[in-house]
Amino acid sequence: MKYMCRSLLQTHGEYGQDTPTSSTGLPHVCPFAVRRRTRERAFQYIIATSIPLFFLANLSWPSVMTPQPLVWLAQLLPTTSGINLMVRLNQMDASLAEVSHELITLTVLLLLYGSLATWRLLAKKGTEGIKS
Repeated sequence: MKYMCRSLLQTHGEYGQDTPTSSTGLPHVCPFAVRRRTRERAFQYIIATSIPLFFLANLSWPSVMTPQPLVWLAQLLPTTSGINLMVRLNQMDASLAEVSHELITLTVLLLLYGSLATWRLLAKKGTEGIKS
């Protein structure tokens, strides 16, 4: 993963910058993987962030017991709908009609985050012409 992230970030000119995400829409782990000498640091970051994301998905804790602001925050994360979608399809034998809410949520998040990444990429390419 370290080398894939490094080559993609170098291609888009963001290698070594302190940004939370790249212009290509890569996960937030890639900048950390590029800056570390060992790949174990990136995996430590993944482990530290995966546990809160798992609990926000309300798979191990009921959503009615979760504070409402955290439920709203969890809806902005694709892991929430993705985990619930996979559990309902694999374990509960749900049909696509029964999981349409999760599919719509994932589609909206894809459009939202994809448009933000595209906007950022285009904004960065626009400023490159000004600098030279």
